[in-house]
Amino acid sequence: MKRIYFTAIPLQSNFVLQPSVPEPVNFDLKDQQPRCFPIIRVMAQTMQPGDQAELVIVRQHNSQHNENYDAILQELQSLHLADVQVRDLALEESQSRNVLMHMFRSMIEVLEPDACYYACMTFGTKAWPLVLASVLNYAEKILDNTQVAGIYYQEALRRNGQIVKTRMYDMSVLFSLNSVVDLVADSDGGSKEDAIRMLLEGC
Repeated sequence: MKRIYFTAIPLQSNFVLQPSVPEPVNFDLKDQQPRCFPIIRVMAQTMQPGDQAELVIVRQHNSQHNENYDAILQELQSLHLADVQVRDLALEESQSRNVLMHMFRSMIEVLEPDACYYACMTFGTKAWPLVLASVLNYAEKILDNTQVAGIYYQEALRRNGQIVKTRMYDMSVLFSLNSVVDLVADSDGGSKEDAIRMLLEGC
């Protein structure tokens, strides 16, 4: 199976990440190694022998060197996976419409049919989750035989400015809500608002 993983990484000028072992919320987490990047943890947990994979790293570029980029490559190498391609999408440091549209176009060029998708929304700009959701929506609705299998967010809890605990959440249900709304919107008859409420009661 082809598995495609998306993540953003922070600018080094913001902070250099430190490894941690998060407490999982809404899912089982088997990988207990200290890691900086949740997506590497997801790869460790989901890759199977014989799988092909692509790790798409989206980042803003504002300096010649980024220790966070080096760190994610080192963590990936530590998994000793046989068939993983890395795609580095380095974009200018801007939230302009043109840059965001370029990000979207660059990400959908990576997409393939007959693939399983995973994504991390922990790092990146405020606009990153919106672009990411649009890309995954494209993969699920435009391409054949695709599955969005997991979307993750890691939270850092701080006390006196120091990280004391991290939690990792499976946010996939929020993405699924989009499909629920589409399903009801395309239906005939009855109150669409009531239908959505009934579907949400089962969540």
